[in-house]
Amino acid sequence: MSSEAFRVMTVSDIVTITGKPILLFPGLPRDLQRTIRVGDQIELRRPDGTRVSTTLAGIEHARMLNRTSQWPLRLPDSISKTDVPVGTEVWWISSEKS
Repeated sequence: MSSEAFRVMTVSDIVTITGKPILLFPGLPRDLQRTIRVGDQIELRRPDGTRVSTTLAGIEHARMLNRTSQWPLRLPDSISKTDVPVGTEVWWISSEKS
């Protein structure tokens, strides 16, 4: 696998559930040709040009009302909804933990 950074998704919605970390939608694209794993280093590239480095805390399964499935990304507890405005790009950086 190439170690070159790549864009995973662009955030269209953020879901928060009391007592749980935030989930980023639409989640993993069905046609993603790369492998990403929990613990990988990711970068949040916000619409204002700022960047936040973090790790992927989880990949969840969400069954939608129309019976389709999505795989939203879960971020660490240290990242809040205000840290990730809609339009933020999620980039995979590295499979190595820092």
